Amino acid sequence: MILPILDFVNSNGDIKALESSSTAWRFIGKAFEAVGIQVSLVALCIIVVALVSLRQTTTFARTIMISMWKERAGREIAVRCFRSVLSSRAHYIEGFGQGRFLVLLNDQAQQAAALLSVYSSLFALLVTFAAYTALVIITAPLASMFALLIVGGVAASLSYYVRIARSLGHRALAAREQFSNFAAERYRGWRLIKLANTLDIEASQLGVRADAIYRARVAMARNSGMIMLLVSPIMTAVTLACLYVALVHLALKVSVVTLFVVVLLRLIPVSQSLASQRQSIASFGAGLERVQETLLTSETLKEIDDGDRIFEGIGSGITFEDVNFHFEGEERQTLTDVTAAIPANKVTAIIGPSGAGKSTLVSLVPRLELPQSGKVAIDGTPVTEFQLASLRRKIAFVPQNPFLFRATIRDNLSYLNESVTDAEIERACHLARADGFVRRMSQGYDTMLGEDGQRLSGGERQRLVLARALLSGARILILDEPTSALDFESERVVQEALTDIMRGGDITLIIIAHRLSTIQGADHLLVLDSGRIIQSGAPTVLQRDDNWYRRMIEA
Repeated sequence: MILPILDFVNSNGDIKALESSSTAWRFIGKAFEAVGIQVSLVALCIIVVALVSLRQTTTFARTIMISMWKERAGREIAVRCFRSVLSSRAHYIEGFGQGRFLVLLNDQAQQAAALLSVYSSLFALLVTFAAYTALVIITAPLASMFALLIVGGVAASLSYYVRIARSLGHRALAAREQFSNFAAERYRGWRLIKLANTLDIEASQLGVRADAIYRARVAMARNSGMIMLLVSPIMTAVTLACLYVALVHLALKVSVVTLFVVVLLRLIPVSQSLASQRQSIASFGAGLERVQETLLTSETLKEIDDGDRIFEGIGSGITFEDVNFHFEGEERQTLTDVTAAIPANKVTAIIGPSGAGKSTLVSLVPRLELPQSGKVAIDGTPVTEFQLASLRRKIAFVPQNPFLFRATIRDNLSYLNESVTDAEIERACHLARADGFVRRMSQGYDTMLGEDGQRLSGGERQRLVLARALLSGARILILDEPTSALDFESERVVQEALTDIMRGGDITLIIIAHRLSTIQGADHLLVLDSGRIIQSGAPTVLQRDDNWYRRMIEA
């Protein structure tokens, strides 16, 4: 855009002379003639302004579009990671870590999406660089070749800093994960920290992890600054060297040399941006690699859902036949040659010492885990033949540490069945002995609970979770140590609720327990020790022989 103006001024507006001496000017003359405009300095300046405006409009539109793509991609990657991790096997989810999970969704997914804008900017810069390079080659071929050789050497030398940026990106991500895991864990243990008076120690430990993030990010900034520090003076030196060669050795016209120098000066920020984008790719690439690694691992450990039968309910019972199970990466067997039966519409208690494999055994029923060998069946049909959603819809689980969402009581109760009515909610709460304390709360069923229902007592949380399980319409109810953390009165209330639930006679209740009071009303017992079934049968039968259950009673 500058060269035609300089030529026009230098020739005193002699269009014919310009057209006879330049192919470009012949094109310009024909273009002006086609639109019926006389070539003038004002017209050339107006065209320059129009072209600059067009460029800026295009840049604005591209910026908005890339921002939309980036945000949409960040959302899609975060959602995909969320689904991928939570659709994998239970042991993988448990080992993933809350802090790592949050960093994956908040940081790594967004870094991966940011590569869209980085690559877009890189493409635009490369196009600009190519256009400028073509222009200087046309203007001054020999001087351009000299400049390109030097610029190529500079670009190759800067690759060292790009490799450093990639390493620092991985280091910063690892530090961020450690920081988030530590902070999340200490937040969950705030009561222990207060009672132990270790806040200063924990804050100091958090500071150590924050320092690791600080050092990694400062190192990244320093590395990026080194590129900016080197590119500008080097490109300036290249420009001056080319100017010297063009004037002294090549004797080029002043207008040509001016254009050449202007273009080289324009290449300085372009070169800086190219180096910066390469470094950004190296830094953000760490987040993309971590996202890819998580997606691949999650896909490998994804739950298998290849059953085609609809699970309607339980008729005769659940059976385990020669079941063997161990967690991936562990040689120790968690369950060994387990053969047992759980009768339908009865109360079966699974007892045994800690680490015996009780929770693992019941996790095989809803297929949270799959045995390496053997068969788990309901009414003689292997659980793997049922559609996963239909199977789990009829199984409810009440964990030892009940979980509630940061939502209203009503929302928590209807989580497993959104179509429940107010009457059904009230009936389930009455059955679970939760209606009394709910009515006493400020807004009843519309009372907002804090995180994990922390403002409720252990017994109240347990009863709400039990009511939620009843509202699910499940035919198999699994309770993992339902009263282990409760006081005597809360335990008595929960026991009464379980007794009332069983009076219906249409639900199979499986209780994992250590306490005798929890299993007193059981119809059937399974005794596990070191991953093996050592006794099974009715409580009255097992009491007659010298066995683990009888010794437990005597103790």
